[in-house]
Order: sequence, then C-alpha cells, then structure tokens
Amino acid sequence: MRESEAVSYIKHINDCLKKRANNSLRKEGLTLMQSHVLLKLQDAPDQRMTFKEIEKDLHVAQSTTAGLLRRLQEKNLIDCCDDPKDKRIKVACLSQKGESHCAQVRHNIAQANRLMVSGLTQEEIDTLADLFSKVYSNLENE
Repeated sequence: MRESEAVSYIKHINDCLKKRANNSLRKEGLTLMQSHVLLKLQDAPDQRMTFKEIEKDLHVAQSTTAGLLRRLQEKNLIDCCDDPKDKRIKVACLSQKGESHCAQVRHNIAQANRLMVSGLTQEEIDTLADLFSKVYSNLENE
C-alpha cells in the first residue's frame, strides 16, 4: 500500500510546484511553458534555437510551438527570423526583454528548490535524488 502513497506524493508535489510556478509567473505575464522556452533560449548557443529544436525539446506539436513562440514574440520576449543559410528554417532568438525575465524565472526556481529541500540533511537530499533518478529511469526505459 505504501507504493500508491509514494506515487500519490509525487503527483501532489508536481501539482504544488506547478501551482507555485504559475502563480509566480502570472505576475511576469508568463506561463510555465513560455518560461521554459526563455530559459532554453538563454542556455542555447548564441541564445538562438530553430522552431524545430524547440518543438522537439518541448515534445509538442508544430502548431503548439508556433503559437507559443508567436505569443512570446508579441510580448517582445523573443525575436523570430529566417535562418540566413536556409530561408525555410525559422529561428527564435532571445530579446533583451526576454533576458531580463530569465533572471526572475531563475530566482523563482532557486527559491522553490530551497523550499523543497528545507529541513532535509544533505544525505537525505542525496538519497532523494538517487531515488528519483531510479524512478525516472524506470519510466524512460519502458
């Protein structure tokens, strides 16, 4: 019976994290998915990614990616252009405004991370990380 309790905790933790993230991002006018794109662009070489790379990273349909990037462009958080080498390829680039939003998003993530492990010893954190790694591997290898 503890198995279902453990799985239930994982779901509740996920729900709590999403709720906290969405509440904090709402103040920035962003969604969780939009913030994920901004952080990926910030970490990408030259802060640029093709639409196709973003689509694959998010594991969503092309139309979903296009709508997401269009909304980010409307908010002036990214710039979209054609690849200079191949005009058929669309590229998203992080704008200066998008860069400033990334700092706040990273701050919010760090704050949530600290909250999650508060009260745990380093050994408990290491054990938890090992256990979650195993759970993730089980799901990925299925």
